Amino acid sequence: MAQFLYRNLWAPKELRTLLIGTLLVSLGFLLELMFLFFLEDIKQSFLGFLYWEMTILDVTYTPLLTLFHLLVWGLIFFSSLMVYTVIREYTGGRTGMSEIIAIIAILAFSS
Repeated sequence: MAQFLYRNLWAPKELRTLLIGTLLVSLGFLLELMFLFFLEDIKQSFLGFLYWEMTILDVTYTPLLTLFHLLVWGLIFFSSLMVYTVIREYTGGRTGMSEIIAIIAILAFSS
Protein backbone atom coordinates (compact mmCIF):
# COMPACT_ATOMS: atom_id res chain seq x y z
CA MET A 1 0.00 0.00 0.00
CA ALA A 2 2.76 2.45 0.93
CA GLN A 3 4.70 1.61 -2.23
CA PHE A 4 1.57 2.19 -4.32
CA LEU A 5 0.98 5.62 -2.72
CA TYR A 6 4.62 6.56 -3.14
CA ARG A 7 4.71 5.62 -6.84
CA ASN A 8 1.41 7.28 -7.70
CA LEU A 9 1.33 10.36 -5.45
CA TRP A 10 4.83 11.25 -4.30
CA ALA A 11 7.28 10.12 -6.99
CA PRO A 12 6.07 12.43 -9.81
CA LYS A 13 7.42 15.93 -9.16
CA GLU A 14 4.33 17.64 -10.56
CA LEU A 15 1.94 15.83 -8.24
CA ARG A 16 4.20 16.39 -5.26
CA THR A 17 4.41 20.10 -6.03
CA LEU A 18 0.65 20.37 -6.45
CA LEU A 19 0.02 18.50 -3.21
CA ILE A 20 2.48 20.51 -1.12
CA GLY A 21 1.48 23.83 -2.72
CA THR A 22 -2.21 23.24 -2.11
CA LEU A 23 -1.55 22.25 1.48
CA LEU A 24 0.58 25.37 2.06
CA VAL A 25 -2.12 27.65 0.64
CA SER A 26 -4.73 25.96 2.83
CA LEU A 27 -2.49 26.22 5.88
CA GLY A 28 -1.91 29.93 5.26
CA PHE A 29 -5.60 30.70 4.94
CA LEU A 30 -6.42 28.66 8.03
CA LEU A 31 -3.73 30.53 9.99
CA GLU A 32 -5.16 33.87 8.91
CA LEU A 33 -8.68 32.75 9.84
CA MET A 34 -7.39 31.65 13.23
CA PHE A 35 -5.89 35.10 13.84
CA LEU A 36 -9.13 36.70 12.67
CA PHE A 37 -11.61 34.77 14.82
CA PHE A 38 -9.66 33.66 17.91
CA LEU A 39 -7.89 36.87 18.91
CA GLU A 40 -8.22 36.55 22.69
CA ASP A 41 -7.22 32.88 22.69
CA ILE A 42 -4.07 33.64 20.71
CA LYS A 43 -3.13 36.49 23.05
CA GLN A 44 -3.23 34.01 25.95
CA SER A 45 -1.25 31.30 24.10
CA PHE A 46 2.43 30.99 23.26
CA LEU A 47 1.86 33.29 20.25
CA GLY A 48 1.03 36.19 22.56
CA PHE A 49 4.47 37.72 21.97
CA LEU A 50 3.31 38.70 18.46
CA TYR A 51 1.07 41.32 20.07
CA TRP A 52 3.99 43.29 21.53
CA GLU A 53 3.08 46.94 21.09
CA MET A 54 5.33 49.83 20.18
CA THR A 55 4.28 53.49 20.37
CA ILE A 56 5.71 56.00 17.90
CA LEU A 57 4.28 59.54 17.76
CA ASP A 58 1.21 58.53 19.82
CA VAL A 59 0.35 55.71 17.41
CA THR A 60 0.50 52.11 18.60
CA TYR A 61 2.04 49.50 16.28
CA THR A 62 2.44 45.73 16.51
CA PRO A 63 5.51 45.14 14.32
CA LEU A 64 5.91 41.41 15.05
CA LEU A 65 2.30 40.71 14.12
CA THR A 66 2.69 42.69 10.91
CA LEU A 67 5.82 40.78 9.96
CA PHE A 68 4.10 37.48 10.75
CA HIS A 69 1.16 38.36 8.49
CA LEU A 70 3.53 39.43 5.71
CA LEU A 71 5.33 36.11 6.01
CA VAL A 72 2.08 34.11 5.89
CA TRP A 73 0.73 36.06 2.91
CA GLY A 74 4.07 35.67 1.13
CA LEU A 75 3.83 31.93 1.70
CA ILE A 76 0.28 31.93 0.32
CA PHE A 77 1.32 33.96 -2.72
CA PHE A 78 4.32 31.88 -3.69
CA SER A 79 2.51 28.60 -3.05
CA SER A 80 -0.44 29.63 -5.19
CA LEU A 81 1.92 30.85 -7.90
CA MET A 82 3.77 27.53 -7.75
CA VAL A 83 0.54 25.54 -8.07
CA TYR A 84 -0.70 27.70 -10.93
CA THR A 85 2.61 27.45 -12.77
CA VAL A 86 2.71 23.66 -12.47
CA ILE A 87 -0.84 23.39 -13.80
CA ARG A 88 -0.07 25.83 -16.60
CA GLU A 89 3.10 24.03 -17.68
CA TYR A 90 1.39 20.65 -17.46
CA THR A 91 -1.24 21.89 -19.93
CA GLY A 92 1.48 23.15 -22.27
CA GLY A 93 1.47 26.90 -21.64
CA ARG A 94 3.88 29.28 -19.96
CA THR A 95 3.07 31.65 -17.12
CA GLY A 96 3.19 35.26 -18.26
CA MET A 97 3.58 38.49 -16.34
CA SER A 98 -0.11 39.37 -16.73
CA GLU A 99 -1.09 36.10 -15.02
CA ILE A 100 1.27 36.76 -12.13
CA ILE A 101 -0.25 40.24 -11.74
CA ALA A 102 -3.72 38.67 -11.76
CA ILE A 103 -2.70 36.31 -8.95
CA ILE A 104 -1.34 39.27 -6.96
CA ALA A 105 -4.62 41.15 -7.52
CA ILE A 106 -6.71 38.17 -6.39
CA LEU A 107 -4.64 37.75 -3.23
CA ALA A 108 -4.74 41.49 -2.52
CA PHE A 109 -8.53 41.50 -2.94
CA SER A 110 -8.97 38.45 -0.72
CA SER A 111 -6.73 39.87 2.01
